Amino acid sequence: MQAILEERMATADLFRSASLLCRGARLEKLEHTERGILFVLSGAGLTNADAEYRTGRALVNPLELKLHLNKLRDQMFDKRSREARDDSGSRNYARQDRR
Repeated sequence: MQAILEERMATADLFRSASLLCRGARLEKLEHTERGILFVLSGAGLTNADAEYRTGRALVNPLELKLHLNKLRDQMFDKRSREARDDSGSRNYARQDRR
């Protein structure tokens, strides 16, 4: 029996991430960087699925792709709004300390 290797990758490409999720990848986390959101994905066969996406040979169910796109967008906006709330809260504390 051959062991299935878990692969991991990160990308800022929303469509690439959604396509890989359609192919069985899992979203491990979203990371906020100074350039934007980074999607961290894992799963078996991720390298092959990514190569098919980059060469235009990936085939996915369009309804599933739309579903994953919407979920990823929701998670992106949730993360950004949480971080904005956290940032505004820390600024309020800083202002209170100066008084």
